[in-house]
This record gives sequence, structure tokens and C-alpha cells, in this order.
Amino acid sequence: MFRFLRPVTGIVVMACVYLALWVGAEVLTTRQAGEAANHINQINDLHKDRASSAAARGMWAWLNSAEPDAARLRHLITGLAVLVVLYAILRYLREVANTRMSMEMVYYIREAIYDKLQRVGFGFHDAISSGQLINRALSDLQNVRSFVQTAVLVTLEIALVVLGNIALLATRNAWIALLALVPLPIWTYYILKFSKTVQPAAKAVMEAEDRNVSLITENIAGVHVIKAFATEGHEVEKYNANCDTFKDRVLTRIRLFANFQPVIRSIATASLLSLFLVAAMMMIRGRMQQGDLLILGGAMSAILGRLQQVGTINEQPIDDRLWIIAGHGNGVRFPHHW
Repeated sequence: MFRFLRPVTGIVVMACVYLALWVGAEVLTTRQAGEAANHINQINDLHKDRASSAAARGMWAWLNSAEPDAARLRHLITGLAVLVVLYAILRYLREVANTRMSMEMVYYIREAIYDKLQRVGFGFHDAISSGQLINRALSDLQNVRSFVQTAVLVTLEIALVVLGNIALLATRNAWIALLALVPLPIWTYYILKFSKTVQPAAKAVMEAEDRNVSLITENIAGVHVIKAFATEGHEVEKYNANCDTFKDRVLTRIRLFANFQPVIRSIATASLLSLFLVAAMMMIRGRMQQGDLLILGGAMSAILGRLQQVGTINEQPIDDRLWIIAGHGNGVRFPHHW
């Protein structure tokens, strides 16, 4: 499936570069905000006379003065503003690159499917109904595109965010960084266990949808025969029965995710509260500053938020239903001009 990235290699590289820069800007923004908070706290603790003087003169007047503390704070705030603007620009460029990659990849996948359909023999068409082929070329095509894009970009984003924020925490406090890694094995185990359950359920939904498209296609193609033998009622009952099956399978998948999300969020909440408790104890003992607590909150929110996206990857089954795209047992055969 990843060979479908070949015609869009340049866009993929550009999307990955924008993504890496965007994650870097996010991590640096969190760090800069914490540094500014720490500096403000130092001014308040070490220079209470200057703080009262600043309050008497006005905040803006003191901030624009030539005092070293004011100049340092100006630089921190300016740097934070620049990072926020850069973050917004990179987010825009990243979304544009992602969308362009997705749309161009869809074009090439469609071309490969149609090219393949023209080359397979009669035996292939006898074994697979036209409704199934239509579903392969529509919904399954989108599943392939979503899987490849998710596997490349979302996985890279999760890895960069987790590693970048863990490194940020390590620069503030090594023990906090180690504690932040504790829930990862538990999370990984539960997600892997969940994937073994949700993928067959998602596959069952796709198969029921496949059957629906086949029934509709066959009935439209054979409408004259149905009318001639007056079997409309039987066809309606058959379609309704398959729709009931489709609904039941969709509800089963929804229940699985309804059970999955609370567990994942409970692990995230317990981890975050535990880390804040440890950080609060360190602050009481003077081993952490208020800005470090701000960095901890921002970094852990980013880490836990990205890890929850792993559940969406598990929902995408890539199996033998998409075999026509992969070349029906002979490997991927792309159009010659690729």
C-alpha cells in the first residue's frame, strides 16, 4: 500500500517537514510560556520593591523601561508571540500539504484501480460482483488513502510530539520525565489488545456495506427481470435484512469504542493527576518553579492527547477486501506512465 506514495513522494516529504517544524514550534511555545512565567515569578520573589514600583508606575511603563528584568521579560514575550505566529503559519502549511497529498494520492489510486480492472480476465469478474468492485473503487479506495496517510503523518506526529515533550520535561526535571513514561507501557498494552477486537468488527461493517452495494447494483441492473417475475417484495425484504445486519455491526463497533475511550481517558487522567501531585510536592520543597508546572501541564496534555489518536488507527482494516488494488495476488501493478 505504501507504494502508492511513489507518485507523491515530493509532497509527502514536504508534508513531513512541515509537520516536524510545526511540532517543534509547539514544543518551543510551551517552553517559552514556562520561561516567561518563571521570570515573572523571579521578579516577584527577588525584586518585590521593583514589582511594587512597577505597579505604581504602571505595568506598560515598567515593561518599556531599560531595567534588565523588564528587558528580559520583553524578549521572552516577543519570542512567545513570534512562536505563536510561526505555529499558526506552520499549521496552515501543514494542512495544505496534507490535503494536497491526500487528494493527489486518491487520483493515482483511482487510476491504478481502473487500470487494473481493464487488465484482469473474465474469471476475476465472474468471481467478484460488480457491486463489490464499485465498493472497492469508492469506499475502500478512501480506506486505503486514509490508512496510508494516517500511517505516515499521524504516526510521525505522535512520535515527534511524545519524544519532543518528553525531552522538554527532561530539561526541567529528569524525574518528572521518567514518571511521564510510566503510563506508556500500560497504554500500549491496552491499545494492542483493543486493536485485536476492533479490527474484526470494523471489517464486518465493511463486508455488510459491501453486500448492500452489491444488492443495490444487482437490483438496478436486473430491474426488468424483477418486474417481470413480480419479486419486488422479496428483494425489499432481502435488502432490509442486510440493512439490519449492517446496523447491528455498526452499533457493535460503536459500543467497542464507547468502552475504549473511558479507559484510555481514565489512564490519561490518573497519569496527569499523579504527575501534578509529584510536581506540587517538588514545588513545596523548592525543586520546581511555577513555570515548570505550566510546562508540565502543556507537555502532558500534548502527549496524552496525541496518544489517544492511536485508537483511530486501529479502526482501519486493511485486508483481503482491498486485494484488487494490490494486484490480485501478483503484487501492485501501476499504470505504465508512473
